[in-house]
Amino acid sequence: AAGNGGDAAAGDSAEVELLRREKAELERLLIAKDRQLDAVRSVDPSMADVPALQLGAQAIQMFHESLRRKQEESNCAEENRALREEVDRLQARVDELEAAIAEKRGEIKEMTSTLTAKMQKVFELETEAEASQHERRQAAREASAQLEQMQEDVTAWQRDCRSTQQLVEELKAELAERDRRLVRQQEEAAQH
Repeated sequence: AAGNGGDAAAGDSAEVELLRREKAELERLLIAKDRQLDAVRSVDPSMADVPALQLGAQAIQMFHESLRRKQEESNCAEENRALREEVDRLQARVDELEAAIAEKRGEIKEMTSTLTAKMQKVFELETEAEASQHERRQAAREASAQLEQMQEDVTAWQRDCRSTQQLVEELKAELAERDRRLVRQQEEAAQH
């Protein structure tokens, strides 16, 4: 309210100064017209009323011009007041929006931080899963190689078993043949 009172006082002071300037201008014009009137009277006394009428018309015109200016100033002052109110309203809105933006920036920063942490966790899990898959593939390759080696070993063992079985059969056949010969020889020896 004190600021508005100061503005009103400054406006009144400016209006008083403007009226003083207009008064001084009117006085100067009146003096000039008086001189012109004196000059016209000295030449032709019958023309004395014409410049006075012109001066009166000019004074009335200047008065109306002064009133028009005052009205324009009043209108401008009202428009300026309305514009100041609009500026204040817009400034308040800007302040609100800046506060909201600051809050949103904080939220975005927090969300970005959370997202970064989650992405890091996903990356770690993917790396871990990839390492686990690599280990499984490696274990499967090793198991496959061991199985293949064992199959080769079993095949070789079966081959060796067959060979040994065949050798045993051959040895049995030879032994049976020897036994038969021995029995024959004993029989022949016994007959002699």
